[in-house]
Amino acid sequence: MYEQCVTYYPPDGPKNTSVSVSPSGGIVEGSSVTLTCSSDANPPVDKYTWYKKNVTSPKASGQSYSITNIISEDRGEYYCEAENGRGSMNSTALMIIVAGKQTSVMTAAVGIIVVVLVPILCLSGFMWFRRSTAESDATTGIESVHPDPNSDMYTTLNMKTRSPEYDTLANVRDSPTVTIPQIDADASDYEN
Repeated sequence: MYEQCVTYYPPDGPKNTSVSVSPSGGIVEGSSVTLTCSSDANPPVDKYTWYKKNVTSPKASGQSYSITNIISEDRGEYYCEAENGRGSMNSTALMIIVAGKQTSVMTAAVGIIVVVLVPILCLSGFMWFRRSTAESDATTGIESVHPDPNSDMYTTLNMKTRSPEYDTLANVRDSPTVTIPQIDADASDYEN
């Protein structure tokens, strides 16, 4: 003879009502999230209702509540109410924190980099141009020379590239000139 042991659970309202969230990581604008309500009840829960704290009207009904394309206004505390024929119970509130889109953070970072790099590149280009222009002027300081090889006069001189040698030449040229007369002497004057 076999005896069968039956455990009797008297009818009761929902207990241990809780909310879980999926995915469990951070919630970012534009993403989706699913909230799931669970509860122990006898008879089983026949109605789940979703609420957002400080909002009077229900957000949804059903054991799961999905929020798609999340925006910043979706942040807040959510809870579910589980009901059966014997009563009802609210879960503890679950805080949903919505972070800004990561693309906006990336856009801001790229913008900052551009704002910093563009002036640096412009300044570098300007300095390179000035340096190359100065080097070009230095290599072409004397633009033309008087064609007479016996003359010490310049016809054109770039004063930007004036060197100490030019100052010496200018001082010699401006000094008083001493003229020594040349004497024509015949070779016969020196004969015995």
